[in-house]
Amino acid sequence: MVNVGRPSRGCLTCRRRRVKCDENQPNCNRCVKLNTNCEWKDQWSSLVRPQESWAERKVAQRVERVQNERKLRDACRQNDFGLYKQLNAVTIPKQCQIGPEIYAINRFYSDYAFDPVTCPFLYAVQPMYQKESTPSCLRNVVPAIALANAAKLQQRYDLLEESVKYYGRSLRHLAQCLNDPEVAKRDDTMLTVYILGLYEAISFDRRPTTSHNPHAPGRLVLLRLRGREQLQTHMGRNLFLVVYHEHLITSLDGMIEPMEECPSWVYEGFPPSPLTTLTLFMHDISCFLSGCRKTLSRASGEATRDRLFLLLHTGISLHKMAIEMLKLFQSGELDDNLAFQFYSSTDPRRKNSVKASKTSLKQLRKSMRANEKLRRDSKTRVQQWPQALQDIPSDIRERFDEIQISNYSQEYLNSFRASCSMVCHTTHIYLLTTLLQVVAALRSWPRQPELSSATAFEELDLATLEVEWNQTICNYASDILKEIPDSLILLDGDKRLPIFDKGMAYRAFMLVWHLRTALGTEQATARNREECRKWLRHIGEEYGIGIAMEALETNKCSIPHGHKKTNPSRI
Repeated sequence: MVNVGRPSRGCLTCRRRRVKCDENQPNCNRCVKLNTNCEWKDQWSSLVRPQESWAERKVAQRVERVQNERKLRDACRQNDFGLYKQLNAVTIPKQCQIGPEIYAINRFYSDYAFDPVTCPFLYAVQPMYQKESTPSCLRNVVPAIALANAAKLQQRYDLLEESVKYYGRSLRHLAQCLNDPEVAKRDDTMLTVYILGLYEAISFDRRPTTSHNPHAPGRLVLLRLRGREQLQTHMGRNLFLVVYHEHLITSLDGMIEPMEECPSWVYEGFPPSPLTTLTLFMHDISCFLSGCRKTLSRASGEATRDRLFLLLHTGISLHKMAIEMLKLFQSGELDDNLAFQFYSSTDPRRKNSVKASKTSLKQLRKSMRANEKLRRDSKTRVQQWPQALQDIPSDIRERFDEIQISNYSQEYLNSFRASCSMVCHTTHIYLLTTLLQVVAALRSWPRQPELSSATAFEELDLATLEVEWNQTICNYASDILKEIPDSLILLDGDKRLPIFDKGMAYRAFMLVWHLRTALGTEQATARNREECRKWLRHIGEEYGIGIAMEALETNKCSIPHGHKKTNPSRI
């Protein structure tokens, strides 16, 4: 039968001559006898066949077939839509339809929210979000920041696009909420504004069309709109502290002025404590830096020189106060600390936010004894450090027994003190950097004996002050790096306990401001700069905080130089 059997394996020469070949390679016997060239077929071409055109044709046919099936299925679905509406039976899907928002929000609670026994600030996100009366702005901003956090951690840019949609909705709903004064004064609205700024810090990337918006002006307007009434509740006081702390950091950069009402509100709404003392101290430093920036921007003259000299003397006093503030958090002694005594005994009725009258410390402590909300022990008359576990109500402890926090309460106290010490270091760096600019401006002008400040100017050893302040800045940059493990609650450098994963990302987020400041100081050593870069890279990659990578790439300090404005910083 024709074309049946195996294909011929003979040489091409014998096949063309149509004679039998003995298939002896490389030259068959017949070709050797005839003294002809024995040609053979390429074995590789017989094993591998080019299939580019064939595969392309098959793919096109498959795509066309699938598209036709989809069109047919959609047409049937539209025709039967009226029939589906008449069905009385409930159709249950084969699997639960859960969007990524559920998992993202749960991860956000774990990374950025806290339990009531660990932090008095962001633990309100979850209960507020679950209330039926919660404004729509908060219901949209929580999925926005949760999806942004998940997108940065998992490199899922599709989730980042979804977070942008929620972010836009939250802004629109926030504008509607602000039109109603009653809704605008609620804690939910204030929390929404704070989370919007946190969203900007997480999702911020270096793109030409992207600008960092910390929502500082709107935050200040909302704080003033809420007024003193916001300090009447426990949640209102906590929100005021954390929001105004972020506002103070923005004002230290020169992006916005501090709120003049802050001292009187703090004295009326809070009992004396280390945390309120730190807030008042940062407010005074921010006001001082604002005055220095305005004076340095003026033209040189006798009035400007006298003003700078007065600012220099005030700055030296604030420098000593900053040293006392650092001792307050390092030693924990309240009674013998000059900074705590000063801010505890200052009358809140300040005139023009400059003059402050002093009241008797003894009278103050008598009034503090009458306050039932203050907790004391036998060693210190005033104890406003974070509460130990035995001071926490039993109903709260029972709800969080699964995290077994009793074994690690001391680590949380150490984290609080380390974080506050880093704030003191960073604020002091801002102060000393501005004082060095004032000294440089005074040195650049020729000395004139007839000026009122000439005699006192020569009494100051500016060279010694410059050496001391430069060395202090260098030491503080190193101290910030040393306090990072305690602030993050890390054990043995790299090892961390699983219990402290809750809120770890927020603690890392608070370090960005300190690391960016230490990295940008001219006095920091090369080794400290490299350590700052490593920590910023770790925070950006491990916790997905975009502003940390921005600080690493720009490698610029956020400390204002003169009257120039720099990029806003974040905690």
